[in-house]
Amino acid sequence: MGRVLVGDSPDPVFHQAVYVDHSSDVLEDEVLARLLTSPKVIVTPHMGFMTWEALDEIMTTTLNNLTEFERGAPLTHELLA
Repeated sequence: MGRVLVGDSPDPVFHQAVYVDHSSDVLEDEVLARLLTSPKVIVTPHMGFMTWEALDEIMTTTLNNLTEFERGAPLTHELLA
């Protein structure tokens, strides 16, 4: 029995600073639609950030952001809309 691992990168919204909810969008990719309804296909989320190093970096950045905000200092990672 052959198995194929298919990787699909996130859409361009992943790279934007603002999250856009696509949960109500109609899926127009027929091949993907067939894969998603197949009992032989398991769909998993992208988990590239789930490493100890990445989580440490996320924690460090978040704590630094909170410290800067609390002190009234310029925000290093401020998102401008």
